[in-house]
Amino acid sequence: GSAVTPGGQRTYRIRVSNVGPSDADNVLVTDVLPSGLTFDSATGASCTAVGQTITCSLGTLVAGAPVMMITVVVIVDASVTGPVSNTATVISSTPDPEPLNNEATSQDPSAPAADVSLTKTDLSDPVLAGTQLTYRLTGSNAGPSTARSVVVSDTLPPGTSFVAGTVTIGTGSCTASGATVSCSLGTLLPGAPLT
Repeated sequence: GSAVTPGGQRTYRIRVSNVGPSDADNVLVTDVLPSGLTFDSATGASCTAVGQTITCSLGTLVAGAPVMMITVVVIVDASVTGPVSNTATVISSTPDPEPLNNEATSQDPSAPAADVSLTKTDLSDPVLAGTQLTYRLTGSNAGPSTARSVVVSDTLPPGTSFVAGTVTIGTGSCTASGATVSCSLGTLLPGAPLT
């Protein structure tokens, strides 16, 4: 399937059919969401969610009837990493001569998308020779996903040299190499500001 975007929504379509030979009574579809997914809504059947388990009651499915479609919308946590595996199962009180096709799994990669931004202002204007000049770099992550291994680089103008840098989030730190200052910020959650 297509990639899952951490911090966004994901839509799953569950197709249920009864190929017979008998009508299937008391049909239930169960979808146990993996960690990092939260139930938002469902259409196509009467569905309820308790914790990570979604249960949809379909009643009686007539043998050979058209495929029933259940659409389940979930919220993907912004911190989800790696592949996302989601399995749905259908059962009936009517004995099933072919139970091996009563389960289906969607296995999708995750593709984070983090819109990080940055602005830079000087706090000393005008600047006097021989005095310290302070720059403030302000940024944020507009998401939807968590930004990982965030690094801010700043090339200092000629005639200046690095004195010190501080980071307002996490355990970030700043170092200088020549005229380039690099601040390692680590992980930046959606909506989190940095200075």
